[in-house]
Amino acid sequence: MKQAKGAAHTEIDIAAKKPLTATECEVAAVDMGELLVTNSSMDAERVHLVHCINFVTFALMNAENRKENVPGLKHTLTTELTHYVKRLKRIQDDDN
Repeated sequence: MKQAKGAAHTEIDIAAKKPLTATECEVAAVDMGELLVTNSSMDAERVHLVHCINFVTFALMNAENRKENVPGLKHTLTTELTHYVKRLKRIQDDDN
């Protein structure tokens, strides 16, 4: 993934196997604010989608690790994750 012009010190890796920690989310939220002010809407959308992917991945991992069973939760989270990944791929394909 290309790093956006003017992006602060954070580069987000969409291939990372581990979701963002709470501290990383806070830092990324600040970076997202800077991106909205200084860069294009596509860059901001790309960062937003990566945050959504990380958040849904974290929720999905938690749902799989817990003993409680919420009917349809894993399916819903997987559907959301698929939507975000496809949208991000479309944006990246448009860049090339």
